[in-house]
Amino acid sequence: MNREPDNGITRYNMGQLRKAWAATAIFVVIFLLAVASAISQSQQALSHREVNAAATSLELSAHTLATIELIESPPRNIQRERNAAIAMLDDDAVFDRTSLDGQERVRAYELTDELTANAASGRVTPRPLVDELLDILHTDGATADNHSEQAASAAFRSLLVAGVAGLAIVALAGASYRRERQLSRSMRDQAHTDFLTGLPNRREIPSSLGQARSAMHGKAGSTALLYLDLDAFKDINDSLGHTTGDQVLCLTAERLLNGQRQNETAMRLGGDEFAVVIHNVGSIEEAMDAAHRYQRQLERPVDLPDFGESLRVSVGIAIADSADDLDDLYARADIAMYEAKERRGSRIVLFEESMREASTTQSQLMRALRASDYDAEFRLEFQPIVSTDQTELFFLEALLRWDHPTLGAVSPGDFIPLAERTGEIKPLGNWVFRQVCTQLLAWEDDHALADVSISCNVSAHQFDDEEFLTELRTAIDHRGVDPSRIIIEVTESALSGPHVADILDEIRRLGYPVAVDDFGAGYANLAQLVSMPFDILKVDSGLVRNLENAGPRETNAVDILMAIGAIAMSRGTPVICEGIETEEQRQLLVKANISHLQGWIFARPARPENVADLVPGVVELDVAA
Repeated sequence: MNREPDNGITRYNMGQLRKAWAATAIFVVIFLLAVASAISQSQQALSHREVNAAATSLELSAHTLATIELIESPPRNIQRERNAAIAMLDDDAVFDRTSLDGQERVRAYELTDELTANAASGRVTPRPLVDELLDILHTDGATADNHSEQAASAAFRSLLVAGVAGLAIVALAGASYRRERQLSRSMRDQAHTDFLTGLPNRREIPSSLGQARSAMHGKAGSTALLYLDLDAFKDINDSLGHTTGDQVLCLTAERLLNGQRQNETAMRLGGDEFAVVIHNVGSIEEAMDAAHRYQRQLERPVDLPDFGESLRVSVGIAIADSADDLDDLYARADIAMYEAKERRGSRIVLFEESMREASTTQSQLMRALRASDYDAEFRLEFQPIVSTDQTELFFLEALLRWDHPTLGAVSPGDFIPLAERTGEIKPLGNWVFRQVCTQLLAWEDDHALADVSISCNVSAHQFDDEEFLTELRTAIDHRGVDPSRIIIEVTESALSGPHVADILDEIRRLGYPVAVDDFGAGYANLAQLVSMPFDILKVDSGLVRNLENAGPRETNAVDILMAIGAIAMSRGTPVICEGIETEEQRQLLVKANISHLQGWIFARPARPENVADLVPGVVELDVAA
């Protein structure tokens, strides 16, 4: 699966939301501090008012006594006021509520005691002493009153700050809520959107099929799902890099959107797999037409800086005629797509129930393959590669066979692709190589086979695996195998991988000859014949089979093979054509100057104990000739 770009929008929104939360927290702190300050200042204002009240009460009482002292024989009601004033001035609790302290408090007590004593005895207190006491008490009250007003003003300012902070909290909370909802919607949209291409992703399938279910309950038409896969996309990634691969995927998405109609929803499922959900399909033909339309759209030539070829697309189609059929629509389209790829790609396949059975069989094979005992179930057979005139045995190719205890003989065409898809090909391929080494050593005592060489097929999945290179080294260092007698056959598809030349050089440096297998079946080209280090070239059997049906183009087909042979000859590389089954094919290849052939026309693959019979057979052909 190709790399996805970072989601800057999500990071930005999250950053903004965090800033809003931080600002809200700050204003909450300011609000709480302001409220606390307002409460504290209010308490101080109240405390200062109490001080002012106490000082004022004492001042009034002292003034009252000083005034009454000047009245001779005061009436009874005035005497009551005098007694109340004396009681006030004698109350230590009232003095405690003032802010008098230190020398002022001591002096106030002295003056008060003299004033109350004189008042009780009828004497007149000197006016300077009275004025001094009244001045002390008045100053204390005025100071308290001033402090009270300051505290009240500070409390009012704190309340204003708290009010502003509260409004800010409300505003920020509202903004954060809206931004959070927006972010939530954005994240949901992003969770259902492919970051690289901008198309809906596989999470959107249930929603799209849910809409189809509602529509189909309303008696609308059928729903179709097209499952599209880019053939050999891994080769693009491996040979040209992920950047070019990403560009190809984005171009594919753009073409899907350009071809999308009102009742169609295109999406990227992941990697090189895409899908189109088509609502209200009137017929199978309509779904097939849509598949052909999208395939034509995607297989147009690509104009990118590093990639100028046309894409090939496999399409699987599944159709749901009722809401109940929607449950496995995706699975059926997936099965049909894999069937299209099994047919060598660039095919459109409509799901049939028999494919499900085949898919079930593949699942059964997959479980059996993973649980298989290699030594008990697998074995090798060997097929000769001979010179075109059938006079020389070039080498033997080791072919893997699987005899399952319950499934019986399983075709290599069934289990080898499955092993490659599941990764089982790596341990299985290493087992094959070890068996080839063992068989080669066993034949050293057989005069007819003592000098024979064996080719061993290596999957593209094994090719760049360090474990396989370790196997090659171990065979030489610990088993005593002559590496020149084991030919490593690498499929053409492996040539597009990274560091291919370095790996081939390492294999050849160890002493193993290298053969390129299935040339002409994939993306390799004639330029690679010149640039890649290998020793033998094997032409794909499909190219050979086309010769028989070439008709008027026969000369061109032969010319192509002659060109391949000429390039190989210029670098001293033998050319082998595989899959030769008829004498007509052999004659055409003789005409094309191909040096070696392989096929049933000469010999079928044989078990190890019967291989010795093949060698005299070649010699007898020479004698007969």
